[in-house]
Amino acid sequence: MHKIVAINIEGDLFELLEYHLSPGHRIIRAQSGARGLRLIQKHRPHLVVLDLDLAGKKGREILKGIADCDVKARVIVLCEAVAVQHALSCVGRRASDVISKPFLVTELLRKIKRSLPVTRAGP
Repeated sequence: MHKIVAINIEGDLFELLEYHLSPGHRIIRAQSGARGLRLIQKHRPHLVVLDLDLAGKKGREILKGIADCDVKARVIVLCEAVAVQHALSCVGRRASDVISKPFLVTELLRKIKRSLPVTRAGP
């Protein structure tokens, strides 16, 4: 089972992610960056989804904190279209992918599934 920590993801979007990913994935919600970092240290997730807009100026600090947690989790950053350049600068800091708003949920789901490690079926 893959673990995904969703930081600063609003209610409706979180519910959609949970609905589409719950079978086979554990989605852990953090409504603040500080809580998200604690959950990352505790659960060692495979993937982190971070909304930079709701994180405000602390988005870069959260990315640095994820790197400092020494986890191998990939990070998908969500941001407003006007902040794409800022978000792209985050890729070098720790983010593995960036999605600009507005986006289709199917696009986010595709990127999440592509970012998760491949699991092999038993013999």
